[in-house]
Amino acid sequence: MRRLLLVAVLLAGAAQAAAQDVPRLTQPVNDFANVIDASSEREIDARIRALERASGDVIVVATVETFAPFGSIEEMAVKMFENRVTRRPSGSSTRISVPCRSMR
Repeated sequence: MRRLLLVAVLLAGAAQAAAQDVPRLTQPVNDFANVIDASSEREIDARIRALERASGDVIVVATVETFAPFGSIEEMAVKMFENRVTRRPSGSSTRISVPCRSMR
């Protein structure tokens, strides 16, 4: 019984740690890898916001150094989507693009 409880506590701790490793998406452009220059970031942000005003759809760009500790960039993107700050009304569309500097 103690072993089962220990496993449950370790799994809960690992899940919480993984959730904390997911960067929070707070803006249309989230350059966590610092690869987008300021001018380009402003231009991308302006275009995304114009699209949202015109269609209600949302695009989020997030750059990351690596997708570790996740198994794939897709897995990290899903976790980032689940962890996003802005919740969209039903019927609207959200797209997340997550380029990764290192594919490890």
